[in-house]
Amino acid sequence: REVIQALRDEFEFQTVANLGGIDYIEEKQFAVFYHLFSYTHKVVVPLKVFLPREDGVSLPSVASVYKAANWLERETYDMYGIHFEGHPDMRRILCPEDWEGYPLRKDYKTPDYYRGIPVPLYFEGESNGGGGH
Repeated sequence: REVIQALRDEFEFQTVANLGGIDYIEEKQFAVFYHLFSYTHKVVVPLKVFLPREDGVSLPSVASVYKAANWLERETYDMYGIHFEGHPDMRRILCPEDWEGYPLRKDYKTPDYYRGIPVPLYFEGESNGGGGH
């Protein structure tokens, strides 16, 4: 968080253009990436933070630094299960609150049913794997 705040305050990176997660399943790591944009200098700086691939993993929220990070952090939590400490509203944003698992983790398996309704999230002949398979 301190690095991102310094980039905003001292180097004029006025916005976070993108923020998301990556599942490096074989390396047993997650990454959270940030793309910060400077309107002043017309440049994007990419940052990547590596975290252990385990449930309950977290890092500090930057939503208080960049308002645009609010929903991006919630999406990353919802899809990967990465928590952002100090986030003002750390709850699911895309999946229902009672959804089990994190759909973009590479070992995620789509449930056959949700609340008794079939979940056909793949076409015939395709795998029922998750996380970009």
